[in-house]
Amino acid sequence: MSASPSQNFSNHGRFPTAFVVYAVLLLCAAIDLALAWIWRDSAWGAICLHMGVLLLAITLLIQHALSRTPLLTLQDRIIRLESEVRCERLLPEDLKERARGLTLRQRIASRFASDAEFPELIRKILDENIQDGKTIKQLVKDWQADHQRV
Repeated sequence: MSASPSQNFSNHGRFPTAFVVYAVLLLCAAIDLALAWIWRDSAWGAICLHMGVLLLAITLLIQHALSRTPLLTLQDRIIRLESEVRCERLLPEDLKERARGLTLRQRIASRFASDAEFPELIRKILDENIQDGKTIKQLVKDWQADHQRV
C-alpha cells in the first residue's frame, strides 16, 4: 500500500523539522521586535519593526499550513479504519481478501457509496484497477454525503 521503507524501532521516530523552522522564525520575530522596541527612536528601530512584522506574517502562514496536516492525517487513518470495517461487514467472502489491497485514495473515494452499492463498486474498482479518486466518485450512484470533513 505504501512505497515507504518498512518501519522498525530504529527508524520509527520522525524529527519535526517544519515545527522547528516555525519555532525558530517565531523566536527571531520576537527578538527582532524586542530590538525594534529598544531602538524605537532610530532608523534601526523602524527597520527592525518592519522585519519583525514580516517574520510574524511568514510564521503565521507556516502555522496555518501546518495546522491542518495532523488533522488530515488523522482523518485519513479514521477513513481507512472505517473502510476496513465496512469491507468486513458488507463484502462477500471472495472480495474481502482482495479489498485488503485497496489504496487509501480508493478507500477515501469509495466511502461515499451506499451500503447497497458498496460491494459492486469495490468489485469494479478491483477488477478494473481504478486508481483515480474522481473516477471512483463518479461511479457512485447513491451518494452518501460526508458533512464532517475536516
